[in-house]
Amino acid sequence: MATFALRFSDDLKEKAQLFSKRIGLSLNAVIIVALDEYLRVRTGKKSGSLIDSVAAEKSNVLDSANTNDLAQADVLVSRNAPCSCGSGKKYKKCCGSYQITKSLPGSPLFGRSGGTTCC
Repeated sequence: MATFALRFSDDLKEKAQLFSKRIGLSLNAVIIVALDEYLRVRTGKKSGSLIDSVAAEKSNVLDSANTNDLAQADVLVSRNAPCSCGSGKKYKKCCGSYQITKSLPGSPLFGRSGGTTCC
């Protein structure tokens, strides 16, 4: 990945920070989109408005975040891994034991949906 440093006047930097807060993106993302827009105009390529470009960038970031969340939801937890609730116990002795108990046909918890009992 290429790294470069840009220097801006204080006034321009403040305006960029306010704009980035208003649209909900980081300052770096706004600078990258603005630089891309500038280069498109400079080279004569077709370009939309800066707001549309930033909105598209923001939707791309949100879409990738949603797919990452979905991918992480399908990950199986090892029974010997630390429990994700933060209790410090192993998963099989904490939240995992509740999951096993409610899946056993003779258990009073059989078939119930809901969270864990340890947290």
